[in-house]
Amino acid sequence: MNPILNAFRKIKTLEKVFLCLTLLTVILKFIFRYTVTTEILMSSLILGVLYFPLGFLYIGKPSVNRSYIVSIIYGFCYAIGVVTLIYGAAGIEGFDVPLYVAFFFLSLVVVFLLFKLKSFDKEYIYTQFIRIGFIILGNLIILIFSKR
Repeated sequence: MNPILNAFRKIKTLEKVFLCLTLLTVILKFIFRYTVTTEILMSSLILGVLYFPLGFLYIGKPSVNRSYIVSIIYGFCYAIGVVTLIYGAAGIEGFDVPLYVAFFFLSLVVVFLLFKLKSFDKEYIYTQFIRIGFIILGNLIILIFSKR
């Protein structure tokens, strides 16, 4: 439990705020049926911008002797997951197809991280799993509770 808490502390504050805000608004809209679509869209858009163009800044390097290329690719995959979250929250018909594509890309990231357990820092890998967990949880809530 301690490595996961250390990894959560390593995530920057602005990203934590928008991760939690996005997840909270998705829960409020789809489980408790409040109308917070605008808040979902705004927090998700900011989170997507933090991931793809600014992935090198917010995701960081995997280790000291590595480059930012891996983090930019991860940020692109996370941004795809956030876009599918926006797509599902807007209520667009057929959002499950891009969601499955996002799950495929996120599962590729997970498999890659599992192979790199020895060469990357543990906290870096745990922070990636936390980010992927938030994105998948939000998308699963939308997928499950929007069918009612």
